[in-house]
Amino acid sequence: MNKTVAEITEITLPMLPLRGLVLFPKMKLHFDIGRKKSAKAIEAAMSTDQIIFIVTQKNINCLEPERKDLYSVGVIAKVIQVIKQPDDTTRVIVEGICRASVSDVINSRSYMTAIVRSIPAEPFEPGSYDIAVIRSAKDIFDRYLMFSPKPPTELLFKMNLINTAEDLSNSIAANCGLPYQKKQE
Repeated sequence: MNKTVAEITEITLPMLPLRGLVLFPKMKLHFDIGRKKSAKAIEAAMSTDQIIFIVTQKNINCLEPERKDLYSVGVIAKVIQVIKQPDDTTRVIVEGICRASVSDVINSRSYMTAIVRSIPAEPFEPGSYDIAVIRSAKDIFDRYLMFSPKPPTELLFKMNLINTAEDLSNSIAANCGLPYQKKQE
């Protein structure tokens, strides 16, 4: 029986440090990359199983991050789409699979690699109290979105389908206007 990425305890993956963005499990994120090492990490992921480790940099101004410049928890993700732009940047769409902590970082000349340990989601059997708290949090977030300039309609639809506290907190954190440091926290 094959294990899913979320079930593997330790794995070595190409690593992509993000500046000012945080990816969450089960969330899609699109961004442009311009660093050659980042492009090589994407190429390495695409040449195998499209799986990559994405971690946020502590300082967005750092151009050549090392382990000390990265947060210790990131997300194992699947690369959904890669589009080369005419201006030598690359647009990437990824989808988070599960959280993972960094065990080690290998900074080669071509791209960064990380040895990561998956952080399994907590089992969740909602009771009536949990269901009420989730419903209340959804209502509060709906009101928050009313003050947004233009909330995406699919976000409102997706929020109604969420039924676990972890998925709800990830979705709210990913879609609110917090600075990346708070989202990472």
